[in-house]
Amino acid sequence: RQPLAGSILVITNANDHIVNNRMTMRLLTEWEQSGASIQTYCFPAKLDLPHDLIDPGQIGQKIEIIYPILENLIQS
Repeated sequence: RQPLAGSILVITNANDHIVNNRMTMRLLTEWEQSGASIQTYCFPAKLDLPHDLIDPGQIGQKIEIIYPILENLIQS
């Protein structure tokens, strides 16, 4: 079934061992096949980011890297 949103931005983290990125990609493939407009971005594992990569209070946070990328993705 096609999602109701006109376009979807999905951001994943290759270093995230809590979220199953393969399942996410499977869902996105289904949505694309139903006609949804999907944009994706995956933070590379080499950045060694934590699961919660947005919260500035998280240990190991790298918002100086993350935030500019997120802002650029949201604005595009």
